[in-house]
Amino acid sequence: MSDSVKLNPRLKTAVCCFHQSLPLDTNWVTYLFELGNDSFEVTARRCQDPECRAHYEPMRGYFGARHGEHPTFGTAGAPICNKHTEHWYPMFFRWDEHKLVAECPIDGCGAKLDASQYRHLAI
Repeated sequence: MSDSVKLNPRLKTAVCCFHQSLPLDTNWVTYLFELGNDSFEVTARRCQDPECRAHYEPMRGYFGARHGEHPTFGTAGAPICNKHTEHWYPMFFRWDEHKLVAECPIDGCGAKLDASQYRHLAI
């Protein structure tokens, strides 16, 4: 993620796309993925359920991964914030009072939608 992009402070309250009663871990975890001759790192927050493979990263959205597995980027079906000219950011889920919402990860954007139709995702 670019150093010039400031993250939405409510990202700290993001929940897992599967276990929506569980907040994502507040610690960021860095994974090294090796795909053929290429390798790259992704730093993301993960679900607190130890059996869950769901993660969230503001540039890639929700994805499934475990060490040694190929990541499943772009398969969760979460909404995308398209209010930005430089990039479309995958939204994160959180509870706003008693309602599940999807919100843009970029600070100051303000894009938020009802996420009740996203209650059953697959990674």
